[in-house]
Amino acid sequence: MTQMATEYSETSYDEDRSHYYRAPPSESAIKTSPSEILWSQTISPTLERRMNKNVYKDGRRCLIENTLNDESLQYVHCLSRRLESRRASINDLEFSWGMKRGTLNLDTRLNVFCLSAKFSALWEDYKWILLPEDHILDCYYTAATKGQKFPDIGKGPYKYRFVAHPDMKSVAIHRQIIIPDKGSEDLRPEHFMFSSFPFKNLGTLTSHVHPKFAICHVASRKPPLTTSLMFEFTQNDRDVMLAPIIRCIKIVAMWNPSLYEESPNLKFKAFFKTVIDPDDARSETSDRTAVCRLRSHMSDNRLIKEYGYVYVEEEDGAVRLNYKEDAPHLLTTNKLRIFEKQMNSRQPGKRKWKGIQSWRSTISGEPEGQKD
Repeated sequence: MTQMATEYSETSYDEDRSHYYRAPPSESAIKTSPSEILWSQTISPTLERRMNKNVYKDGRRCLIENTLNDESLQYVHCLSRRLESRRASINDLEFSWGMKRGTLNLDTRLNVFCLSAKFSALWEDYKWILLPEDHILDCYYTAATKGQKFPDIGKGPYKYRFVAHPDMKSVAIHRQIIIPDKGSEDLRPEHFMFSSFPFKNLGTLTSHVHPKFAICHVASRKPPLTTSLMFEFTQNDRDVMLAPIIRCIKIVAMWNPSLYEESPNLKFKAFFKTVIDPDDARSETSDRTAVCRLRSHMSDNRLIKEYGYVYVEEEDGAVRLNYKEDAPHLLTTNKLRIFEKQMNSRQPGKRKWKGIQSWRSTISGEPEGQKD
């Protein structure tokens, strides 16, 4: 087991190349130890002072509930600081964002915001995401595809769309919409707005978090994105939300190619984290636990059955699980290119919806014309 952990933590670097190239990562999207959970919710005193000075001048508030100085408020990184251990990814982002090597800091106030304990846990489990406005996505997408300089979209605050997974159907949001005058701490029911899934009356959320970090969060989860999971996430506003989610994935694929180099035919690896967590493999003792969990026999069988993995003999002679190139439920470059044409803004609404249904039935095998 020790040998396996060592193998997964190795990272190589070639001074003659512009990118790091990496061995499989040692970290996982699954948090397994209490110390790691505490670490992910803690920021430095210096960063906290900067945020109190520049962001939360009138007190810390939850981005979702807008409640003030609740004892349950936690600091959350939009783009997880676990990425710091993946030097290849950090190097790619620095290059794509026009930064000098070694200057990307994930402990910046533009990547940290406050959430209540409930919504912090849901964020870590990827039950909701923040989608930037379309004009920002278009700006980044155009610059990335045409090789232009990383665009300056100006200083915040920025507006985001709140997109929730159906697993949040049992979750209610009580958002404070009226702030009492200073000196008056009395809160009344009319100060709050009730919202339930799919939270359409929540409207747009305003945050200081930079959109480049929010875009990376959308596209940084694993195991691989499947059409069924993507449609679950967008089942209420499929024709509205599906296109920007796919655009986020394509942007990150160009910003951070090292994430997708393991499989040349699968360019879009993951934006939805499905926990692979057999009960008999659970441990609280090490940050390597998740790697061992993924390599367990039970997990291998699930990856093969549900996500189209196959055992592949690689160049170094090792046999590892990899993606099946023709797996029908995985999103490939060609499938996304075809769908993007069908989602063209010039298409009439009915034709666009028909294209979505046809695309969905072709890839996922579901009967055409079926609505959720």
